[in-house]
Amino acid sequence: DGKPIVLNFWATWCGPCTSELPAFNKAAADYADEITFMMINLTDGQVETVPGVREFLTENGYSLPVYFDKKGSASGPYGASSIPLTYFITSDGMVAGGHMGAMSEETLYNYLEQLLELEK
Repeated sequence: DGKPIVLNFWATWCGPCTSELPAFNKAAADYADEITFMMINLTDGQVETVPGVREFLTENGYSLPVYFDKKGSASGPYGASSIPLTYFITSDGMVAGGHMGAMSEETLYNYLEQLLELEK
């Protein structure tokens, strides 16, 4: 859709992942017109299931756009062996940066502002 993308790999069993979800939920709403957020859940079908993740999102009031990576087709190419892992991608498809580990809201917003600066 011609917007930069934030790609975040996460799972409900990952404490650092869930600790940053409130910041991502807020940012996705704040930047909805400017940035596309894609929250990629590592769905193994055993520990992490689609119904379980949906329940988790509902219970916590998250309205994030979540995609379920059931076969590792997204996490594999992006090397998401350790999560949380976030990539910041420009509207022309260049990876502008990445962050391994949980981010504070302030850190996330700094990355988002840098990403938008690259779009100018």
